[in-house]
Amino acid sequence: MQALAERLPRRDLLIVAGDWNGQTGRGDSTNSHLIGHFRLGSRCGNGARLLNFADQSRLFVINTGFQHRNKHLLTWYSNNGHTASHIDYILVSSQIRSWVHGSGSMCGAETGNAYGSDHVLITVQAGQLSDAEVGTAAGDLVYVYYVHYPAPQTGGP
Repeated sequence: MQALAERLPRRDLLIVAGDWNGQTGRGDSTNSHLIGHFRLGSRCGNGARLLNFADQSRLFVINTGFQHRNKHLLTWYSNNGHTASHIDYILVSSQIRSWVHGSGSMCGAETGNAYGSDHVLITVQAGQLSDAEVGTAAGDLVYVYYVHYPAPQTGGP
């Protein structure tokens, strides 16, 4: 994914959303250009890789940038409901960070998975971009990617 992001022209905008299976952790001011102050848990390997990708791709983890009660930061719940975590993120090009007015998880929203999902919907409230605001010309692209790591396959064919 890093190689793909590097091939995009700098003027194009990138939005990446998905299940990163990692926590970005709390209280690290050295990464304030990548993540906001509102996050849960402690950083793990996947969270560190997420931040490295964000840094290399000039992205900001937008759903860590807005204060909410913890239940609106949590994005995953175990099947028994006793464990919850903040492991799903939306990353946006840094140049449109100020364009986003809010972000949070929406508990109880239908996620569209026929089998049910243990993840909750993440919403982003954003304003309208003009070409002048981001320095793009008409016809430049906004790229949106969804990241999902499928469950490991068990058994044979």
